[in-house]
Amino acid sequence: MQAGFDELYIDGKFAAAEAGRSYENIDPATEESLGRAPDASLADARRAIAAARRSFDSGVWSEAPLAERARVMRQILDAIERHRFEVAEITVAEVGHPVAIAELFGNAALANAAWIAEQAGRDFGYLAEPIRGEKKVTHRQVLREPVGVVSAILPFNAPIPVASYKTLSAIACGNSVVMKPSPLTPFSALWFAKIAAETDLPPGVLNVVTGSGVEIGVELCESPGVDMVSFTGSPEVGAAIMASAAKTLKRVMLELGGKSAQIVLDDAPLEQAAAIAAASPMALSGQGCSLPTRILVPRAQQAEFLEVARAVVESLRVGSPKDRAVQMGPVVSAAQRARVERYVEIAQREGARLLTGGCRPPDLPRGYFYAPTLFCGVESGMAIAREEVFGPVGAILAYEGDDDAVRIANDSVYGLGGNILSSNPKRSLALARRIRTGQVWINTPLTDERHCLPYPDVPFGGYKQSGIGREMGIEGYLEYTETKTVAATF
Repeated sequence: MQAGFDELYIDGKFAAAEAGRSYENIDPATEESLGRAPDASLADARRAIAAARRSFDSGVWSEAPLAERARVMRQILDAIERHRFEVAEITVAEVGHPVAIAELFGNAALANAAWIAEQAGRDFGYLAEPIRGEKKVTHRQVLREPVGVVSAILPFNAPIPVASYKTLSAIACGNSVVMKPSPLTPFSALWFAKIAAETDLPPGVLNVVTGSGVEIGVELCESPGVDMVSFTGSPEVGAAIMASAAKTLKRVMLELGGKSAQIVLDDAPLEQAAAIAAASPMALSGQGCSLPTRILVPRAQQAEFLEVARAVVESLRVGSPKDRAVQMGPVVSAAQRARVERYVEIAQREGARLLTGGCRPPDLPRGYFYAPTLFCGVESGMAIAREEVFGPVGAILAYEGDDDAVRIANDSVYGLGGNILSSNPKRSLALARRIRTGQVWINTPLTDERHCLPYPDVPFGGYKQSGIGREMGIEGYLEYTETKTVAATF
């Protein structure tokens, strides 16, 4: 795992961090070292920003013909395909996701790269209707141009897919990028550097800095050499990034947290609905911003639902993510597990009833494992129903009728995802329109690769404190462009 991931990537070259600094990258399933990752300094971050700035201002990529950008993006696509099986190995090792999920991440990065390669050759500008006078005509043209230097700051839970959403879109639009991963997942970002090094992407267009110090992230947000910050992560850090970026009034794209609701309608087949609803919060060991961690159940069906839900969750196999039979691995770090434990304690103190889980698995003494956990008797005002735990914990709330379900679902500072289980298309679609979220899944298990959001060609993002802007789709792609109007009168 260590080979090829011990150097930063700046200005088209691999090089050690300043003074050879490095830190241990820990496997969350074993608590053992995966090797040492380069620990960038403030000087390294500034070198990366300067390289990105030079490459952008030179026009070598920002002013390249669209056909040339499309050609290089196809090279990147081909390189991702050649190395796609490495994605699973890196994701299993760094994040602790089961191998089947890790392989889906590779497929997602590949699908997104393919879609972006198609967009890279398109001109998204257009001509407006000319204004004609007696002797003169004003011709009007709207152009789409790259923003400039983009800081792409990645989360730990899905580093390679998110890097493809952010970095490839930004590059395809003509920007230069400095990518910074979570300190917990440095090798995922350096894998992208390896991909770029195999293509004709000009030096400085992609730079990758990894490190454990907060000063790197601050520099990537505050530097006047950066024109835009694209961040995925917690709302607290997103707010800090927004404040930092405001000092130079740079653009931000923020994909933040969620407390999504899964509304089980009374017309849904109960056993199937309970199985989907109970298992969904446990995907990615609960470390997914759009996972439906609030499960809304008709009060009249609650007793039967709880019986099935408990059985489903207790049947989930937790263990080594390298085992294909395992459905849930560890959370990413000791600190993340401690956060989960703190919320479980708060939930019990506030009166929620523990249905199952709520402990470390006794047969897994090594690794940051936590048993899949369900609470029932949860009220909307409880912390477990309002705050993002980011661990394998689901909260079951009872509701009375569709209006009450919508009220509870919308009673959140977040608005990222919404979920409905129903056998009635008209009723469920009407409900989807009333949920204040950026996307809604209807009858779609989050483990269904072909049918499940996010899709490369449609936008993903949230309302309220779930973020600003969109990833993916044309809307997400054009986040990385400026709009210029040219009016010429002759």
